[in-house]
Amino acid sequence: MEDLSTIGIIILFSAFIISRIISEKALRELSPDQKVLILDSFSKMRMYNLIPLVLIIVAYFFIEEVTSFHSYVPYIFFVAILFLFVIAIQVVSFKKLKSLKLPDVYLKKYLTSQIIVIVVFLIWIPFTIYSMI
Repeated sequence: MEDLSTIGIIILFSAFIISRIISEKALRELSPDQKVLILDSFSKMRMYNLIPLVLIIVAYFFIEEVTSFHSYVPYIFFVAILFLFVIAIQVVSFKKLKSLKLPDVYLKKYLTSQIIVIVVFLIWIPFTIYSMI
């Protein structure tokens, strides 16, 4: 079962790499001014989006330590909340990018890169939960 978990992690990180490559190629479709616009528009989000992530992780470890609920159930809740957080960030990001009136070719490539991460994350969840059970 440990092998299954390792395979899931390899698939997940591979998706992150592929997604990053697609996102970087998408940036080539933009003018320098559009790239600066994106940087400026996402500066606060980049600063503050780690706070909820840290809170989710701290809450998970707190629940594991404080309660006698040492099973896979808290982990499933943790993964579900983490997934919802990833989806929320992607939705907010895409809406913000769309409001910047960027070229459709960029938006399609960006969306493709994010869909890859979300789909593979959904595939990874059963791998990790099955390896715990």
